Amino acid sequence: MVKYIEWHFTNACNLKCLHCMCNSGNEKVNIKESQKHSLEFIKMIKPECVNMTGGEPLLSHDIFNIAQIMTNNNITLTLSTNGTCKNNVEIRDILKYFKGGIQFSLDSPSPQIHDYLRGVKGAYEDTINFIDCLRSYDSGYDIQLCMCLNKYNYKDICEYEDILNKYSINSFKVLSMYDIGRASENHNIFIDEFELQKMVEEFEKLKKRVRKTKIYYSNPEAYFEYLKRKGQIKEIDLLNIDAEGNIRITPYLPYQFGNVREFGNLNQFQIKERDIIKQIRD
Repeated sequence: MVKYIEWHFTNACNLKCLHCMCNSGNEKVNIKESQKHSLEFIKMIKPECVNMTGGEPLLSHDIFNIAQIMTNNNITLTLSTNGTCKNNVEIRDILKYFKGGIQFSLDSPSPQIHDYLRGVKGAYEDTINFIDCLRSYDSGYDIQLCMCLNKYNYKDICEYEDILNKYSINSFKVLSMYDIGRASENHNIFIDEFELQKMVEEFEKLKKRVRKTKIYYSNPEAYFEYLKRKGQIKEIDLLNIDAEGNIRITPYLPYQFGNVREFGNLNQFQIKERDIIKQIRD
């Protein structure tokens, strides 16, 4: 049973991140038509939670209308944003619709490095201002930070300590780079094994220093390999839908379901789900 869907609601983005797995920028499809079909698919699947991401989801004028529809269908929503679009939205709408929390991308505690990786000067300041505004508005709201690991930031893990404490960040995720999207054009910033080991050392230091923030390293590839070895894959509990409506377990793995337009009823999807589970086990 699918419990969680990550929906790349739009491919539009105002940044040019070197590590972007979607190669986000301008829309490449009829996004409203794709969103319509994806929304109908999500309503059919009835997951517990949907994370709306992009691209940059807060660039869309329709985001809160679509969020309202999913909320009416008893789906908990979370939001992943680059944090540069605070002026596009009302904070109260974020809190109203995205009750599961918000994730901000912050790729370095250094403004210069973050802006370089994100391709736009001032991105760091905008993101920090958004976090500050949101935390000032609601001291208990769930705020997560995420960084994408690369040669420019792997040494800086411990430098996040002040930010995590100052803004009472609930969780901090360190994410591996993957050779897809725009990242496939920037192999020079991928870390090697030695640098990964150095990152792990800094990572463990930070975990000891900051007790109130959940700090973890996310590697979906390793997680599914573990489940595969243990023979524990009995059902698919998470899905990823891209801006064109293509469905995968995760963009980092090769298992593809097809497109949301192909599934007119739940039974059709469940047949495909059983086929994907067999592929993973084999």
